[in-house]
Order: sequence, then C-alpha cells, then structure tokens
Amino acid sequence: MKGILTFIALLFITSLFGQNITLRSVGAKGDGKSDDSQYFINAVKIASNKGVFVDGENLTYKLTGSFDLVLKSFYIKNINIVFEANYSNQFNFSSNTNKVNIQNVFIDGGRNTYNLGIESWKVFANENDIESINPDVKPVFFFQSKSKDAHFIIDSLNCNNIHAESVVTFYTFGEVNMSNLSFSNISNKTFHVYHSFDDGITAFGSTTLYNARAVNIGQMVKEILVNSKRYLTSEGRFMAQGSFNFIVSHGNFTVKDIYVENYGSTGFTSDRNFSFNGIDIKIKNLSKQGFSNNPSAGFWIEASKNITVSNLDINIQNRSALDQKFNSSALHFFGKNSNAQFNKVTINSDNKAIKKGFLGEFLGENNIKISDIRISGDVIENALFSGTLNNDARYNFAIGNIYADQIFFYNANTVRIEKLNKYSKNVEDLLFYIDIPVLKNKLDYKIENTNFNKVRSNYSSNRIILPKQVKVLIEK
Repeated sequence: MKGILTFIALLFITSLFGQNITLRSVGAKGDGKSDDSQYFINAVKIASNKGVFVDGENLTYKLTGSFDLVLKSFYIKNINIVFEANYSNQFNFSSNTNKVNIQNVFIDGGRNTYNLGIESWKVFANENDIESINPDVKPVFFFQSKSKDAHFIIDSLNCNNIHAESVVTFYTFGEVNMSNLSFSNISNKTFHVYHSFDDGITAFGSTTLYNARAVNIGQMVKEILVNSKRYLTSEGRFMAQGSFNFIVSHGNFTVKDIYVENYGSTGFTSDRNFSFNGIDIKIKNLSKQGFSNNPSAGFWIEASKNITVSNLDINIQNRSALDQKFNSSALHFFGKNSNAQFNKVTINSDNKAIKKGFLGEFLGENNIKISDIRISGDVIENALFSGTLNNDARYNFAIGNIYADQIFFYNANTVRIEKLNKYSKNVEDLLFYIDIPVLKNKLDYKIENTNFNKVRSNYSSNRIILPKQVKVLIEK
C-alpha cells in the first residue's frame, strides 16, 4: 500500500511541476545492494507520462528481472547499474517507444567479477564440426518503434563485464544518435541497430556513432552452459559466431573516432546499409581467444551500397588457431551492387594470425576505389584477394597507391594500379595473380609504376612483365 501511495503522490507532484524524477524520491535506496528494480520501473512510468528524465543522482542501483513496457518516452541519466550475482534473473528492459534518451549511465554486469553464475548459451548453427552459439540472455536494453519520427539518443554509456545477446538493441525506422560509448568484457555484441523489421524488405532510418570504444568483445570464458550442459571452452566445440561488434543493419550509418581491441566475429560491421561513412577507425586484435566461422574480420562490410571509409587502421597480431580454419581477414568487403571509396587504409598482421589482409567478394556490379592502402606483415595466403562469387558478377578496381607483396584478382573486369610498391625488402618479384575462368568481355589490367624487379602474371606461363609500365589486355 505504501508503494502505491508513493507512486500516486509523485504522479500528482510531477503533474504540477514537471521536474525530473529522482530514483530516491520514489523509494530507491541507491546503495548497490538493495533491489531497486520496482522503484526504477515506477519512476520510468511517471517520467514517461511527463516526458522528463529519471535521474539516478550518480548513485548505484541493483536491478533484476525482466520488464516489457509501452512508453511515451524513456529518459534516464546519471545512473550506475549492477545486476544480480546470477544470470538466471539478470535485468533486461524492453520497450515499444518513440523516444529514448540515455545519458551518463554506467553498467557493471559482474562477468568474471561479482557474478557467480555460469554463462548460458544456445546453439543456432553448426559448421566444420564447431557449433555456433548465442547467449541465452536477452539484451540489457531493447527498444523498438516503426515510426519514422522515432529518435533514440545515447550519450556517455559505459558498460563492463556483461553477458547478454547485446547491451543495447534497437529496431527502428527512425534516427539513432550515439556518442561517447565505452564497452569492455562483453560476451557477444555491444549494440545492434536494425533499421528494418523484415530483414531489409522494408528499411528506413539512420544511425550516427561518434567516439566509441570496445575492448574484449566476444571473448569466451573458461566454462559455459550450452543447452543446459557444462563445457570447457578450451575444447573448441563452440564459437560466439554472432558477436558482431558495433553493427547497424540496413538504413544509413555514419561513424567517427572508433577504437576496437580484441573481438569475436567482427571488430566493426556495416550490414546492408544504404550508405556507410566512416572516419578514423582503429581496430586491433592481440588476444588468442577470438575466432568465428562466419568468417571473422576486423572490419566487415556486408552488401552495403555506397561506402566511404577514411583513415582505417587494422592491426591483427593474434587470433585463435581455430580462426585459421575459416576465411579470416583484416578487412572483408562483400559487395553486392556496391560503390566503395577507401581513403588511407593500413593493414598489418603478424604470426599468420589471419588468412587474408583485404578480402573482396562480389555479386552484381561493383566499383572499388582505394586512394592509398598499405598491407604488411605475415598473412597465411594473400595480402589482397578479390574475386566474384558467380560468373555473372562484375567488379572494377582502381588503386592509387598500394604496398603489398601478394595480390590476387579473380574474374575482375578492370584493375588500375597507379603505383605498386613492395612492402618487404626481401621480396624482389611479385606474382600478380589473374584468374579468369570465363572470358565474357574485354578485361583490362594496368599497373602504371612499380618498384618490383619483375611483376609476373600467372595468366600466361611465359609472360614476364618488366617494371615502370605494366598493361595486360585480354580479349575474348
């Protein structure tokens, strides 16, 4: 009865003054030990009716349980959140709402720290005798709205030690703006934005992401529950295939100032976006834990249409040996009727941590321009490998300046390289691979200048191409 009277009294007060709601004013303790879940929900409901914030006053609140609400708005700020010391009752909040504003929120989920429970996962696929698993725990926050006027804002969100499908998931035709984000020790995904409710048949909306950091994403712990049975992850039977970091599906995606260190499936993901614009993205992997059969990539572009990337730096020093069973890469560009411009790309890999530096795979008609790309280190197969996925696909490559020792173009239509530089001092000759299984059109390959002693094409076994001017013109 006392809780109901408090709720009614605060609803009356806010109707008069419309001020923000503090969690302590509705009865929450904010000591990090008492369960403040219901007080949090009561405050959220009151604030929603008035369009004001729930203010946590920078205190720590223990939240548990699962909640699903229809709200006019969800505005929270200055809140530190901790969970129950067991995943079976982990807090998750879901809402159908057009307005979200999260400011200055800190979440510590207790993974490998205060949480005594064993992570629960579920199998959803199998490849090469390795089962793909997703967390059997809902996203911490889940928001959806089909309104094109929906506006979701997150500024200053710091999330650590969390086992969940994701920290935040959005389904929306509206606008998502995120800035000043920090994630560490997340079992699967940091966030996932879907600008579609039917896997891209109908898609609207845009996402911006500025100043975001993610460290140790998709890294498995020693022991997990899979379909309610205990397993040691050292057995190599399971992988967190769905651990796509910083992923936006469909719509438009704009990012700036991104740092990722150690990832599971991907470090950064542009997924079927109408447009993707990225500036200053730095990705590295030093851990031997990360692996995926998806396959894995530091930076993954999946069938996005119009792509511009500037100042991309990828450094892959270590990955799990299991990752080498699959077609792993630093930058994986799957183009499908795509136009892409890359300005200044640096890729470095040592210890044969990945199979390929730049991996391009294409369907439909694709055009790729790279102003400057430097691929160094020790990859298993090719520094740059590019090819079509069927014989009807076409792609054209234009590179201003490239440093690389192994290049393979499969079924390309046009390749233009203004300047080809060897990266390793010990490499004198370059085998410029050209593989054309079906000649349908005039195919043109041109290297304008190179400092290799010889550039040899495997298209003709007796073809020796001298430096300075290289042109291979192939007629059907």
